[in-house]
Amino acid sequence: MRASALACALATALIGAGAAHASPAHEAQKFLARYSDLTSRADIGALELYHDEARIKITYFKNQATEQEVVTNGRQWKQTLRAGWFDNTSRLEATRFEHVRVKPLAGQRILIRATRVSLTSCYRDTGYATIIAPQENRLFTIVEERVGYPRDAHCEPRAAGAYTSKPSTMATTN
Repeated sequence: MRASALACALATALIGAGAAHASPAHEAQKFLARYSDLTSRADIGALELYHDEARIKITYFKNQATEQEVVTNGRQWKQTLRAGWFDNTSRLEATRFEHVRVKPLAGQRILIRATRVSLTSCYRDTGYATIIAPQENRLFTIVEERVGYPRDAHCEPRAAGAYTSKPSTMATTN
């Protein structure tokens, strides 16, 4: 009986240790799935994906030329989005990620580069990059993000993320 209890405790510890050290690719996949799920439901809980001290660089494009660049922190970004969430003036767009590339960084941080596909405004941000890091609750949050928004992208998305017109493509710069 003692041997089986010890074996059970050891197995639980090993499983727990494995879960605590999931691969960076797995953590990135879980994070992006959570991001996509929350934004697709226009859930204001998506704001909690951003760490208050995150550094966020937003580039606005028009006709594929940079029109404006803004650098802000997570706290200000969340305040801006929260203020416009319910009157529909600003919110995180429903998003899907393609061509995801993951690179582990120091301190359990993970660099994610991807094509960010807006299911709301029908464009592709081919230069999307974010760094996520685990917090005390073990959930990963964005600590740095580079995102681009074209001011001239408009279309009517159909069910299941299909576009009624071909999405525009733009690339953000470093």
